[in-house]
Amino acid sequence: MKNMFKKVMAGFVVVASMALVMTGLGVVSSSPAYAANCDPKKGIPGALDKGCSHSEGQPEQLDGNQGVITTIINTMLFIVGLLAVIMIIYAGIRFVTAHGDEKQVESARQTIIYSVVGLIVAILAYALVNWVFAQFKTN
Repeated sequence: MKNMFKKVMAGFVVVASMALVMTGLGVVSSSPAYAANCDPKKGIPGALDKGCSHSEGQPEQLDGNQGVITTIINTMLFIVGLLAVIMIIYAGIRFVTAHGDEKQVESARQTIIYSVVGLIVAILAYALVNWVFAQFKTN
C-alpha cells in the first residue's frame, strides 16, 4: 500500500510541476523593443514621450483592471490558491491512507485546516488590496 501511495504522490508531483511550469511560461514573456518608433532628435524619448517608454500592449498604469500591481496580485493569488488546493488534495490522500493511525489522521486534518485558513487569508488579502485601490483611485 505504501508503494502505491508513493507512485500516486510521484505522479501528482509530476503533474503539479508541469502545471506550474506551463503557467509560469504563460506569465513570463518578453516584449519586443520599439526603439525605432521614437524620434532620437528629441533627447531621451522615454523621459519625454510616455509612448516611447512602453512597448505596444504593455500597461502604463499601476492599478486598475490591466495594471501592473493588479496583474502581480492576481498571479500571486492564483499561485496561493493552487498551492492550497494541492495541499488539500495531498492531506486528503494522507487522511485516506492513514489506516486508522491517530497521528497520521490528526496530521492530515491539521494540514487541511491550515490550507483552508491560508486560502481564506489570501482571499481576504485580495479583497483588502482591491478595497484600498478603490479608496485611492483617481479619475
